[in-house]
Amino acid sequence: MATYKIELIVKPKAGVRDPQGEAVDGAVKGLEVKGVKVHQVGRYLSMDVDARSTDEAKRIVDDLCKRLLVNPNLETYTARVEGA
Repeated sequence: MATYKIELIVKPKAGVRDPQGEAVDGAVKGLEVKGVKVHQVGRYLSMDVDARSTDEAKRIVDDLCKRLLVNPNLETYTARVEGA
């Protein structure tokens, strides 16, 4: 068994309205910062997973995403798995 470092990024699917992204973009415009456009706001999760292999760690993370962490109707995710 080894501990794997996981970096998980969850963000809105393309075409799904992103009120947080819109609010941040509006705030940036309110600061009169030129040349910046905020497209999306998502979530970043960092975790450790004990598993026998990188593939098993990825399966565990995928299961967590499907069951708890990601709304598949509105969000998408990418996970980076780093060995122990």
